[in-house]
Amino acid sequence: MRSLESTLMPWPKQLDRFPLFAIERVSAGDSTVRCEGLVVNSAPLPAPGRYVWLAKELPDAIYGDVISADASSGRLVLDLQADPCLSVGSSFPLLDGYHDAYLVWLVLDQSRGWTRTRFLPRDAVETAGTDGFRRLEPTNGRGGNTARFYPPQDDQSSPASAGVVPSGWDHEHCKICSATISPHAEPEGYVDDEQNWFCCRCFDTYVARHDLGFMR
Repeated sequence: MRSLESTLMPWPKQLDRFPLFAIERVSAGDSTVRCEGLVVNSAPLPAPGRYVWLAKELPDAIYGDVISADASSGRLVLDLQADPCLSVGSSFPLLDGYHDAYLVWLVLDQSRGWTRTRFLPRDAVETAGTDGFRRLEPTNGRGGNTARFYPPQDDQSSPASAGVVPSGWDHEHCKICSATISPHAEPEGYVDDEQNWFCCRCFDTYVARHDLGFMR
């Protein structure tokens, strides 16, 4: 018999709680594969036009679009990236593309180390982007960061070559809720060795519990 405590605690929303897509028909195109199949467990089907992905061995995933969905039969037709794993008889967890496979892997990876850290600005390298925009990225390794692009300032032209901007990398964003982590917003968050950041609330709610409850 479960204890009262375990009854009241919500179960982590792991991959087995998501729809399982079982492939029944495959037809290859030039760069995509059209797969027709059934969602074999009870779940709302994604709408046509929705960007989705099939989970392989995380963080590997197969991305594509929903072509049609029949709620009465549970049948889906997907256009997906070509992949040898897409064969008749195979099945994969089906997830919405709003959050990508890398984020899911970060949350579920029980071997990953996280440190609660006060964010400190870092120097950044500024280079010229397209259409006059400025490209900014941290100097000491990008890790989990993404380069940022800013319009040129009124009194500046876009740099012709790389230049260092002292303390130019002045914030991070939580990978789940996009909260700003900086000395002027949320000063602390949790970070791993690859510079992936989560705010304290999302870390405590999801990452520490390996819970995918934030997924759509």
